[in-house]
Amino acid sequence: MHSATKNKTEKRAAKSTGKKADPTFAEKANSKVIRDSFSMIENDYALIATLKARCLKLGLSVNKSQILRAGLNALDGMSDKNLTDSIKNLAEVKTGRPR
Repeated sequence: MHSATKNKTEKRAAKSTGKKADPTFAEKANSKVIRDSFSMIENDYALIATLKARCLKLGLSVNKSQILRAGLNALDGMSDKNLTDSIKNLAEVKTGRPR
């Protein structure tokens, strides 16, 4: 991203929030959105609804994408050992489309 464009984005972000612009936030806000599909077990899918309801009780209106992105950020912040343990504790899921 060009520095002039980056500065404009940061200024817009600061103006809309009334806070000093966070360059990391500005870069994320301009990231390209990518659509993808994946498989998960029913219990994990149901957990998304449970987490959405929990967020609503906390006054946060969120969608599935936000729940998944928050989970990715949480995983990214884990130590290598905790990340490894979390991944190893997942149930195996067959990849591909069901027939």
